Amino acid sequence: MSATVTLYIRPSLPDGSRPYCRPAFGRNNKIKAGYAIHKGVEVPCTGSDYYLRFRQSAKHIFQRIGPDLAQAQQARLRQTKAMDAIAAGVQVLANPITQKKGEFVTEKVQEYLIYLEGMGRAPGTIENYALPLSNLVKHLGNKPLASITKGDVLSYAQAQRERVKVVDGQPIRQMAESTIRLHLRQIRTFLCHFGHDVIKNKELPKVTERTPDVYTANQLSTLFANANGEQYLHFAFLLGTGLRKGEGENLQWTDLDLDAKLMTVQNKKDWKTKNRKVRYVPIPDHLISALLLKREKTPDAAYVLGNGKNPDTEVRYKLKRVAFAAGLNCGQCVGRTGRKCSEGPWCQKVTLHKLRRSYATLLHGKGVSIRTLQMLLGHSSPVPIMRYLAPADALDPQLLVSLNASFKDAAYLGD
Repeated sequence: MSATVTLYIRPSLPDGSRPYCRPAFGRNNKIKAGYAIHKGVEVPCTGSDYYLRFRQSAKHIFQRIGPDLAQAQQARLRQTKAMDAIAAGVQVLANPITQKKGEFVTEKVQEYLIYLEGMGRAPGTIENYALPLSNLVKHLGNKPLASITKGDVLSYAQAQRERVKVVDGQPIRQMAESTIRLHLRQIRTFLCHFGHDVIKNKELPKVTERTPDVYTANQLSTLFANANGEQYLHFAFLLGTGLRKGEGENLQWTDLDLDAKLMTVQNKKDWKTKNRKVRYVPIPDHLISALLLKREKTPDAAYVLGNGKNPDTEVRYKLKRVAFAAGLNCGQCVGRTGRKCSEGPWCQKVTLHKLRRSYATLLHGKGVSIRTLQMLLGHSSPVPIMRYLAPADALDPQLLVSLNASFKDAAYLGD
């Protein structure tokens, strides 16, 4: 009698549970990859791990295999043959499933994401690591982590470059080179965490550094002229304080001292700042009256701008819609899905982070030091600030005045 080895899959359900479910079957009684049966209903579960269930030493074992259906079916066949051999009295040197338990890259990815969660990293940060690591597993398959080479990592990068979508006869890359490099850095951090340093930072593909992009004075004037009251306050607040999007959405009235014109950016119960530190940011005078009026109209509201959770309050989309209506789109952008910014609110040059960079550039232009900007923006190092600042305009009259004044008494220039 053949040993019983059953295949299961664990979908992530909307209620947060991850039950063991039997896979769904399609035509010709074949398993449908990425689908499970939960309480008699077929549910999608693309990317979820497959498990084998079998009895071993009087215990029921659930052995994780990975998200690849073909590998899971092969593992089921190997485990069945091994258990049949043991039942027949044939000596088996090592269980084909448990021999490399914990060594497969899929298991290491899960272990690493749990480690990041245990370290208190923000959910968004964990998601940012989960994407390239899951893509790496799809590209390489569920192989032992120790077998990954530098060539494997670089081949992953090339595979991302080759992901294109043809729109109007033009190929559009689905991932920018800067994003690919970021993914490689995250993959390298993951591999180094387990002592597998197969590629050095200097060996990662180089990316052409782009000039920091900020909103010009004319663009800001046009933007605010086309924004309604609520939009105006939201955009003006982010520009006038330099807050990140998440910081603005989770800012509560208890964080503001309007008399002292000061706000506190700090952790909340369900949300954490990027560096987990508390910082204090001054509120400019032109925002105080608008904030007082908003507070008077909504005295029971807990949040200043958003509600901390509802995706419908995502101000990034409001910004893009206002910018499109105001004619601020560049007219050249084509997104990964083929949407052209000349036809709708999809301009890649209209971003919330651009307000943050504009804040830094405006303050630095008025003499605020890099170290002070580091404190206001909540960075642990002054280095990122330099990537925020737009270069001075070479035709700026004040720059020419400073240039002439610097060489006014330069005797070595002669008459």
